[in-house]
Amino acid sequence: MKPADQVILQELARYGGWMKPASLKLNVHFSGDWVGQRCRTLTDHNLLERHEDASEGAYRITDRGQEYIEGTLSVSDLEASDG
Repeated sequence: MKPADQVILQELARYGGWMKPASLKLNVHFSGDWVGQRCRTLTDHNLLERHEDASEGAYRITDRGQEYIEGTLSVSDLEASDG
């Protein structure tokens, strides 16, 4: 996990719907490329879900991502389930 990940997850949880990295970057103050890269990584860990029909990629937080930002899922839990 990178420091930006918590910010991205929190912003998507606050928004509550699908958001493209280009829009998300306006609220999290990271570059669009970095936000897109982190969203793909967070999707690999099932913390975000990617919208299949969005040509540029749109993401929303999953229940697992919500658990992470609420503190009921730790980084060690992520590593154990991904391993």
